[in-house]
Amino acid sequence: MLKPADMTSFDLVNYVRRRLSTKKVGHTGTLDPNAMGVMVLCLGRGTKAIPYFEYDSKSYRAELLLGLETDTYDTYGNEILRQPCHASDQEIVEAIESFCGEIDQVPPMYSAIKVDGVRMYDAARRGETLDLPSRKVTIHSISVDSIIREDSLVRVLFDVAVSKGTYIRSLCHDIGQKLGCPGCMSYLYRTSCGNVTVDKCISIRNFESALESGTVGDLVMPTDSIFEALPEIRPTDRQLSKLLNGVKIKVDIQDGLYRVYGDGFIGPGRVADGMLRIEKRFDT
Repeated sequence: MLKPADMTSFDLVNYVRRRLSTKKVGHTGTLDPNAMGVMVLCLGRGTKAIPYFEYDSKSYRAELLLGLETDTYDTYGNEILRQPCHASDQEIVEAIESFCGEIDQVPPMYSAIKVDGVRMYDAARRGETLDLPSRKVTIHSISVDSIIREDSLVRVLFDVAVSKGTYIRSLCHDIGQKLGCPGCMSYLYRTSCGNVTVDKCISIRNFESALESGTVGDLVMPTDSIFEALPEIRPTDRQLSKLLNGVKIKVDIQDGLYRVYGDGFIGPGRVADGMLRIEKRFDT
C-alpha cells in the first residue's frame, strides 16, 4: 500500500487488519509517521515472506534541509542549531555523492532500535543518552535532483537506493556534518521496497473503493510475485513428493535460491552442494 503522512506503520497495519477482519497482517519495514510511500503488507500465509524482504534494498526520494539541525534529524523534532549553509552547489553534490558505497552509520536517537532492551525513542523522550554503536550500511546509488536556496536554508532533493537498516534521517544529518553545517531531513517518500514499486501499490482511497465493490482480492499480489527475480524449478511428481516430506533431492543446477512449483507455488527452495530442499512452504 501507499502509506500516507501522519499515520504510523502500526496504524496502517491495524487499519488493514480491521477492514479485512483478519488478524494475520504484517509488514516488511516501517516508515516514519510523517514519511509516505511504499509499505509492503503481507496477508495470511503471505506473512511467511516477510523474512525474504529483510535484505532487499529500498529506494527513496528525500529532501535534505541544510542550515537546520534537530534532535530527531528531521523537521518534526526540536530545533538544536540553525546556521547558514555557505557550501556551493558543486560542493553539496560532491558531498552527497561521496556517501555512495558501504558506510558506517549511527542511527538517530529517535528510532525504534533497542539498546540493552530499551527502545531508543523511549530513552530519548526521557532525556537519556545511549551510546549508539555505528553499523555498516550500503548506499547503492544516490543522485541530486535539485538544489533550491531560501535565505539561509538550502533544500536539496535527491534520490537514493539503500540497504536494509539505513536511516535517511541519519544520512541527511551526516551530509550536513560533512559540509560543516547543520542538516536534517524535511521530506521522505519511499519509492520501492525490493521489487515492489509505487505503481504496484494502492492508496487507502482505492482500497476502500475496492472493498465497497468487492474487488479487493484483485489488488492483492500473489505470493510468488515477490520472488519473481529468482529462477523457477518444476520438479517431477516423484521429486516433489520427496521435497514436500522434507527430503533433499539431487539437482544439476547452480547453488542458490529458486522458486519451486508443483500444481502451484510451493515456496522458495535452496540448492546447496547440488542438493535442493524446500526452505519454506507457502502452500500450507
